[in-house]
Amino acid sequence: MPIATLAAGAAALALSAQASTVDNPEQVQTSFDATTLQALVTSMGWTASTQQIPNVGTVVAATAPTGMKFILQPTVCKGSRCLGVNTMALFPAYNANAVYAFSDAQGFVKAGMFGKEASYVSRYDIADGGYVRGNFALTLTNFVGLAQQFPQAMQSISGNTVSNSVSASAGAMNGATSMTTSLKDVNFSVDLDAADSHGAAIKEMAGAFTTMSAEGEGNMFLNSNFAITDATGDNEE
Repeated sequence: MPIATLAAGAAALALSAQASTVDNPEQVQTSFDATTLQALVTSMGWTASTQQIPNVGTVVAATAPTGMKFILQPTVCKGSRCLGVNTMALFPAYNANAVYAFSDAQGFVKAGMFGKEASYVSRYDIADGGYVRGNFALTLTNFVGLAQQFPQAMQSISGNTVSNSVSASAGAMNGATSMTTSLKDVNFSVDLDAADSHGAAIKEMAGAFTTMSAEGEGNMFLNSNFAITDATGDNEE
């Protein structure tokens, strides 16, 4: 899907000015807790607030200058320190084949489905050795650049099929084992298992979003009216 990928790159570059204004860009931080994440996002000039989600915990609900909403979900926490973060943008439920074709074409992000409730674009980052604030600001910029192209990609991917979308979905969820292995060498001693993985974080959000949608509260995080953008990042009318 080269056209959508190139367009996403251009859109990400259009946001780079905001990312470059992050406070203390060379400072190394060792936690993805909600307080730290909220402060980093707001220092970029983006909006962010903490939200409590049942069965998930405290997340940061953020909005980029383009209007793209996304969630930063801290994971692998001990006390006030969290070593992982699941960054996720939620969308209406698109065609599953198109969603998994998009996911297969991307290395920086993954996409999937919450059943018939929603689609998502997600990325997982780890702070086990610390992360540089400026680098993470650019990571968020690139994430938004790709996520905001997701609705357009769903329209442009036609006739594409994923040979086994069910297996693709299961594969995303079963990332728990590999994530557990990579998280063993962290700076505090905990017994990490599948619950401390990207797949498990997505499962938590899936359950929470389904519950919130049933209660009429899911739309607060959903990019249902996000304007599709062209390669320059300008909103199309």
